[in-house]
Amino acid sequence: MASPAGNLNLFRYLYHSLSLSSGIVTHHKTNMVRAVKPQDIEAIRSIYNYDVMNTIITFEATPVTTEEMDKRIKSVNSGFPWLVYERDGEVLGYAHASNWKSRCAYKLSVESTVYLKAGELKKGLGFQLYSTLIKQLSTLGFHAVIAGIFLPNEASIALFESGSQGLQVIITNFYLIDFMFFSIKPNHRSN
Repeated sequence: MASPAGNLNLFRYLYHSLSLSSGIVTHHKTNMVRAVKPQDIEAIRSIYNYDVMNTIITFEATPVTTEEMDKRIKSVNSGFPWLVYERDGEVLGYAHASNWKSRCAYKLSVESTVYLKAGELKKGLGFQLYSTLIKQLSTLGFHAVIAGIFLPNEASIALFESGSQGLQVIITNFYLIDFMFFSIKPNHRSN
């Protein structure tokens, strides 16, 4: 099997092909999972910042700017998939993978994330995003996907386990970080 570095060109080809063909990866009526586009930045930022302000799941204390979100998308998208779930032209969620660690021993491992717009949980959108992401990561040659989540969170555990499709999914709870974050951001509302 080719290495992820060797598969980077394959990813770029797939990404470019998807972009040229309107970005559709999965399509059901007016719903689709597709590659991120520049015009998605504001919707992604809004989804993310809702969780920054109303939960502790992002482990961030202040909302991100449009410029910062654009920088994050470009950084991830240069080597890993970044997908959005769109319904009737509205972005309702996103998923992406990124480096887990920079050392050589981790080159076949990635960290994954899925975020959905408030009110869109438990409707199958996360599963569609995550399973599409996993398929792309598998095609690129990755073997392990790490999901760092705040516990208890049965819905996220079920999502990450059900969408694994043969890749090893490692669910990590950063308990001490969670505990310390409560001290930094005491007025959160956990989902």
